[in-house]
Amino acid sequence: MSLQSKRELLAALKDAYSNATYGEKNRLLDGFQTATGYSRKHAIRLMRSAEAPQKKQRAARITPYNQVVKSALSTIWQAAGCICAKRLVPFLPELIAALERCDHICPTPEVRDGLLKMSPATADRLLRSERQRLGRSMSMTRPGAFLRRQIAVRTFAQWDDAILGFFEADLVAHNGGNQHGQFIHTLTLTDIYSGWTECMPLIRKSDDEVVKAIVKVQERFPMRLVGLDTDNGSEFINHNLSDYCKRENIKFTRSRVFKSNDQCRVEEKNGSVVRRFVGYRRLEGDYLHWLMNELYKLTSLYVNYFQPSCKLQSKEREGGHVTKRYDKARTPCQRLLEIDGGEERKEMLRTTFLKLNPVDLLTRIQSLQAKIEETTNQILRLPPSTAISESEKLILQAKERKAKPAIEPVTSPKTGRKSIVSEEVARVISFFLHHDPSMTATTLLPLLDKRYPGKYKKSNGLLWQGRYANGVHSIRSTAASTRRPSCTPTMEQYIVRVIFLVRQRCCKG
Repeated sequence: MSLQSKRELLAALKDAYSNATYGEKNRLLDGFQTATGYSRKHAIRLMRSAEAPQKKQRAARITPYNQVVKSALSTIWQAAGCICAKRLVPFLPELIAALERCDHICPTPEVRDGLLKMSPATADRLLRSERQRLGRSMSMTRPGAFLRRQIAVRTFAQWDDAILGFFEADLVAHNGGNQHGQFIHTLTLTDIYSGWTECMPLIRKSDDEVVKAIVKVQERFPMRLVGLDTDNGSEFINHNLSDYCKRENIKFTRSRVFKSNDQCRVEEKNGSVVRRFVGYRRLEGDYLHWLMNELYKLTSLYVNYFQPSCKLQSKEREGGHVTKRYDKARTPCQRLLEIDGGEERKEMLRTTFLKLNPVDLLTRIQSLQAKIEETTNQILRLPPSTAISESEKLILQAKERKAKPAIEPVTSPKTGRKSIVSEEVARVISFFLHHDPSMTATTLLPLLDKRYPGKYKKSNGLLWQGRYANGVHSIRSTAASTRRPSCTPTMEQYIVRVIFLVRQRCCKG
């Protein structure tokens, strides 16, 4: 019996016990004692008590962190890019000093002491409400068998002897889910020892572009490129990159096939840097390439100087439990400053750090992100009306007559049943399927609902697939038979490809 049930039983028997005779009280106590398991004396005390025992109220916890400390912590956390507390708290002294230097915060001595004494668990608890407000890819690597036997393999466990200057490299495809056509890639390079990360946008995926980007990105490195470890993609396993590494005396190694954990460091940066700041949209064209280049110049400073990270020190397995131990969170800049020697490099890093304003960097990054989003949104519009001029003419004629246009439904070639897919809608579907006959009814529904609001709802998906299948099938068959051979795409083809093959999720929203 639960404690609540015992209290309810006690409340029900109390009045009867107080008015009962001696013999009746004994019988009530026997039943109550049997049901609850209490001792005789304790049962008597409960029956005689004035009221049921109340649960002791726990004293309110007194916390030294008031709303002022919480507000200051929130400001610092947002300036640090909303990172977790285990990375934020060790970096608080340097970050507070940088924000004070740029006049973004002016904490009192009490607030400063509270922030510096704060533990990661306390910081997570104070930031819980702020974190709740924020709310919560496909592989493009193609194996390059050429020269594979001539390039040594290095696994994730063979970096114990890593020295400064050994980089892992990887490509990130910004195709939005559609592998067709030409789109921008990002070359990510991460130093094994310090975690220093640089990114360069590539207008296309080719070995020449990769070599040019590696040569150009070395201007941002505070150290010399000593080694390069890549995956087995053909953009890396080729004569151009191999010959370049030989000329520059760079040790060139590769990971095992289909073992992405061999490049765990750069794979992590693909998500925490590239996808975090650029996202998953399809990006192509010279203007977006220029915007990404400017964006990566700012993210290089922000990530390498103001984004601390933890490195795995040891891993112990006890049965099915794995215990991982990490070092103190530090930025790549701090890790480079701890290396013996290289005084010229250290002076350059200190000078650059003192000139940087993390809030200003984050503001400029967000501005470039908004420009990239605005540019892609302009591309991701529905096809212009000139693409279906015949249907538009029907609508214009109907408006001039102030009458509803006469639209005859499409008749199924098999059953002879008339479908709600009208001639006008059939032309729109034909335009879509002309460029991709493999499009399904589930894909077409949200597009038609966006063009004809309220007529084609998402809830009618199963009805659409069953009832309208014949009409769409005939349109698809005609579109497939008359599809033009692949050539340089027109603007209409480009928009259709981007919207209806790549950004289906945007259309559903």
